[in-house]
Amino acid sequence: MLAGSLRSSYCGPGAAHADPVRGPLFGALAAALTSYAGQGGTWKRSTSRCDAVISRAVAYVTSTRGEDANDVFITHPEQDSDVDTLPRLPRPAIADAVSRRLDSSEPQRTAIELIALSEDTPAAASSRHAKQSAERLADPALLKHLPPRPHAPYLVARWRHVIAEVMAYQERWSVRPSEQEWGWLAGQPDNDPAHASDSRDVIRAVTELHTACLAEALRAHGWAELPTWAVTHSNWLASRGQFPPRPEALAELYARVAAYRAELQVESAPITGNLIESVLGIDTDDPSQVARRARLAANLRRQNMQATGAGVERIGA
Repeated sequence: MLAGSLRSSYCGPGAAHADPVRGPLFGALAAALTSYAGQGGTWKRSTSRCDAVISRAVAYVTSTRGEDANDVFITHPEQDSDVDTLPRLPRPAIADAVSRRLDSSEPQRTAIELIALSEDTPAAASSRHAKQSAERLADPALLKHLPPRPHAPYLVARWRHVIAEVMAYQERWSVRPSEQEWGWLAGQPDNDPAHASDSRDVIRAVTELHTACLAEALRAHGWAELPTWAVTHSNWLASRGQFPPRPEALAELYARVAAYRAELQVESAPITGNLIESVLGIDTDDPSQVARRARLAANLRRQNMQATGAGVERIGA
């Protein structure tokens, strides 16, 4: 609600002041959300400017800071001039342009969406606290499907960003988790193109975070870089909302997979969309390798990599 009075004036180049105009120019502001999803301080009297490129949210905040009065000056871009001629004062139709701008301003986003969309720049430093709040507010049922909080500072910021992005997505589309692939994150698919686009974006973000966290966890166990087949396996785990709780066990399994691939000269690039064929290659006709391949495949498919503490099945080299 506006406190005190709201007065708007038109000022163009060469004019310090014009008669105040009162009317419906800011009538739509009462329903607008505040910019940056919050309001700042208040003063006895507020003076601000408004032009044809201002957003509804910013206009609302700048015109509601005064307790006794709020003066908003409608401004026009500068005009070219020379030393002999003063710029021509434009018509007050600029007020119409401002009104159209406010009416067409894009829909305002919720605070949690702004958290997800903010970038790590000096201008967005204040959003870091909000990201930390998103981490604290996240449902434990959601967090259990994501990688645990990493140790590397650069990954912590990314991890918090993805949490906020996932929370915003699930709130925006009222997601109900399902048992299918990526169902824990995106729920049941529908025919809404906008939903499908958002779903692809958030899945990509989670997949990239999962791979980055897994690579960081395995680096301490001798894996300086994940090969393509390991990234494929990481993506498969992410689609099921599972992160291996024992990186050392996964590192051992990956070492055995690498040895198997080297001995059978498996091609580097994935052959098909099938997990086992992408990691181990096509079925082998070598009787001595059939059982070995089957055990490796069973360990690769084992969901959550023995989160219950069963341990990875040991396989002969």
